[in-house]
Amino acid sequence: KVLRPDFEEINIFELTASSSPCPCVSFVPLSSSPAAMLRTIAYGSSLVGFAAVATATTTTAGSSACLCTFDIDRTLTGKQNDLAQCPGNFPIAGVKDDAYTGGDLTLSQVGQSIEGTFCSQCYVGIVSAGDADGLNSKERLVWQMRLGKSGKLVSQDWSGPSAKGEARASCKDFSIESPLVVGCLDGTKQFAVANIVGMLEKTQNVTIKPEDVHHFDDRSDNLTPFAGTGYNAVMVSCSTRDPSLGNAVGLCGAVPSEIVQGSGVQLCKKTVEENAFVV
Repeated sequence: KVLRPDFEEINIFELTASSSPCPCVSFVPLSSSPAAMLRTIAYGSSLVGFAAVATATTTTAGSSACLCTFDIDRTLTGKQNDLAQCPGNFPIAGVKDDAYTGGDLTLSQVGQSIEGTFCSQCYVGIVSAGDADGLNSKERLVWQMRLGKSGKLVSQDWSGPSAKGEARASCKDFSIESPLVVGCLDGTKQFAVANIVGMLEKTQNVTIKPEDVHHFDDRSDNLTPFAGTGYNAVMVSCSTRDPSLGNAVGLCGAVPSEIVQGSGVQLCKKTVEENAFVV
């Protein structure tokens, strides 16, 4: 059990269902009504009950439907357990994150508060190269709850090449059945985003215009391929980059000011004076 400012408690615990171990996570928001609380239910080989009963998001009359998709590693997360350089981040003890150097799952500022951005009014999803620690992991449960609370998440199922474990491949022509997509090789995420748009049209009867589609990622090689798609793609973690990885990836992850309704592809611009990156 750990505490953080906007949640009364976060419980990480193990349960048993039909003799099968179940990693479960519960977030209990401060002063929340039952309708605003998020709950997980024990499962065996598959998730049999997950209630993301967040306060309903609404779209202003006359406005268009929108979609926000997020990379995970160094976008919704920061470098594991590095609070010295990323004091606004939040590690969750007991939830493993095997990306890069590995360690406890450490939420970036946006990973903690997508609901504080315009994306709270949009359909939401994940498009990641990594596998979010694999099938039935605690990390995946965290993202199911965070996005379920933060926007319109239409399914808690995972799809993509690494849905059942690390098997990353090109997402071009790969069938996508849910908005939580893992295992897309870098440079092929735009295909997954397009498939999520198509999936929402088919399953939710909603048409999302290209200009209302937004992807957020810390790597430029995942954003430049969006050129010509009509979608918006914005680079994040611009002010903090990881020198141990050649500054190719973020360090602390996305901050709320970077979650903007940009136009086209927006990359970080290096600021020589600060030896950092800014949009």
